[in-house]
Amino acid sequence: MKKTCLFLLFLFSLTFLISSCADPNISTKNTKLHLPFVSEYETVSDSVDGAILVQQSRDSLLRGADTSSSLNYVITAEFNTSDGDVDGGTLQFNGTTIDQQSGTHYYTSPEEIHLSGPTYGATFNGTQDVFYLSGSSSFPSFRDTLVSPKGSIMMTAPYTGHSISKSANLLVTWSGTRDSTSGIAIVLRDTSGASLSKLTSDNGSYTINSSELSTFSTTNSYAYITIYKYKYKIKTLSDRKIGIVEVSHHTKNVTFTN
Repeated sequence: MKKTCLFLLFLFSLTFLISSCADPNISTKNTKLHLPFVSEYETVSDSVDGAILVQQSRDSLLRGADTSSSLNYVITAEFNTSDGDVDGGTLQFNGTTIDQQSGTHYYTSPEEIHLSGPTYGATFNGTQDVFYLSGSSSFPSFRDTLVSPKGSIMMTAPYTGHSISKSANLLVTWSGTRDSTSGIAIVLRDTSGASLSKLTSDNGSYTINSSELSTFSTTNSYAYITIYKYKYKIKTLSDRKIGIVEVSHHTKNVTFTN
């Protein structure tokens, strides 16, 4: 059976960084998806036949002398069988229907940008969210719930445009309601392909040792740091598994120096 996998950690290819204005949003629309963030730190990978992703993404990016900010809410989903992507029927999140893109079986809500627009009921305040799929001749129906991460995440350090010295430890801090039931992932990536991922608890700060920054380039014009606050579950339906994920993340662009 063809398996869909759910990437809780965005692949950060250079092409996507450029095409998406450097917003490393997570997506379920990949030929393969994996769960969860960083397997070398936390082994909870699971192959699934469907994926539903609810995300709140915040960007604070320095472009020239200006800093731009945006806040997006988007819900995506995809369901598979051995024949490939299939119609799963009507998909609802907290009673709101998430439509399939025209001519495809890929579900997505309209993305709302610039701190406005509907949140589709994605409050990220620790409330119980309801997921419903009516099912079809190709995929079973289900109804399930997931308690969302408690509090949206906002990175407070480093600041947007910060010049990070590779010879000093890097302190990453964030604000928001503490939630011991949510996972935290910190990801650094530059345009040369160097990357670093760390998992930690939601305690408000994490220090990355300077020795782990040596692979990052000082000649690139920018790099990105993203912090993720996430929850997920695997829903088993007979011989099918569905990954359900809710994640709030914040991205800033930075530079590296020796």
